[in-house]
Amino acid sequence: MKKDVDFTNADERQKEFLTALEDDPGEGGELLKTGMEELKETIMAKVAPPPALPLDDDSFFYISCTADDNERARRILSCLRSENCQGIVSPVEGADEDTLRKHHRANLRRCDVLMILYGRAPELWVQDRALEAWQVAKRRKKKPMKMYVYDLPPLKPEIGIALQNLGRWQSSEEFSCEEVRKLLRTMSGDTKRPTP
Repeated sequence: MKKDVDFTNADERQKEFLTALEDDPGEGGELLKTGMEELKETIMAKVAPPPALPLDDDSFFYISCTADDNERARRILSCLRSENCQGIVSPVEGADEDTLRKHHRANLRRCDVLMILYGRAPELWVQDRALEAWQVAKRRKKKPMKMYVYDLPPLKPEIGIALQNLGRWQSSEEFSCEEVRKLLRTMSGDTKRPTP
């Protein structure tokens, strides 16, 4: 439905139906409040996701997270390290806000793979990080940036954003290094990547 639809004069049953639909769109359902072009992009992203780009041996990972998910991010980095991957976790303390922001922007410019952790982070924070990365990725001349929202338990609804190079990885179990290996295989487009 349109973002700015006014239901003040609507029938009471319609209001109740829409409220119920917003609260629970049903399993696999999704209520979008958007314009027609955004709706088309969302549909196309779901039916024709972008092909997996091969993962280079020297790919650099940037794990962006809130303070609440920092411990999980460091465990993911440890698993990436055990798979001979390079990476960095966004710092969440130890510097002023401006310094942290500059560090985040520098990591966005240098990373090959951005992982946005969607564990305890609010949906708005995840959307902001994805949009910011998308803007940086558009300016790249050579190597494209892979972007993933890593949805950690408890599973949440769709984040309400569809970007061409943004994938979503849902982990139904509590985090493990095996989950990271599966994600690496998915990123590589290689389901037969050996595990150590």
